[in-house]
Amino acid sequence: MDEFIRLNAVFQPPKEVEEYAIRKSQEFAKHGDAYFALDGNEYFPHITIYSPEFPKHNFEKFFSAVQGIADHCRKPFVLDYDGIETMRGFVVANFKKTAEHDRFHALVLEKLNPLREGHVRKLSTQSNYTGEQIRNEKEFGHHNVFSLYHPHITLLRFKDPEDAPRHAPAIVWDIPQFSVSKLAIYEMGEHGTCRKQIQEFPMNI
Repeated sequence: MDEFIRLNAVFQPPKEVEEYAIRKSQEFAKHGDAYFALDGNEYFPHITIYSPEFPKHNFEKFFSAVQGIADHCRKPFVLDYDGIETMRGFVVANFKKTAEHDRFHALVLEKLNPLREGHVRKLSTQSNYTGEQIRNEKEFGHHNVFSLYHPHITLLRFKDPEDAPRHAPAIVWDIPQFSVSKLAIYEMGEHGTCRKQIQEFPMNI
């Protein structure tokens, strides 16, 4: 039986944004018990594009497809800060989604979704999903795609869900806009974390 591993194709934030996100995550992890906080060693800042589970025998095709997508990117993607959001203990920095982001997200799904070979991951939380999210899981291997996709950086997840809205209002994010010029692939862990960078792909700018 083939092994399936969850991989995440991401926008790789620039170094200064990575470092800033880590500082914010570490700062607010002190306010409660967290499942994780960003550190740049075991938990990496990232902006998810698409993150289902793939069979290991398709990994090389997956890497090649992401390389091809990066090669066709002729300009960086601009991300504008859109506030802090909390849900189920998560604290995330949101960024505005543009029509350009939507088109790129759709392209990534078009290229990568067939490599799942129809595999659907087992989820303990699926009972909380909407009908649209359940359909997305079946068709694309992830619940938040297309209209439900929103670019963001997850800063941390508190074990007590009430800690997130309690402390999030104090978070000040001082980077109103930045550009990304790299894609990357990470192996994922629990709570939507990126635990290991597998490969990085500079855009053809």
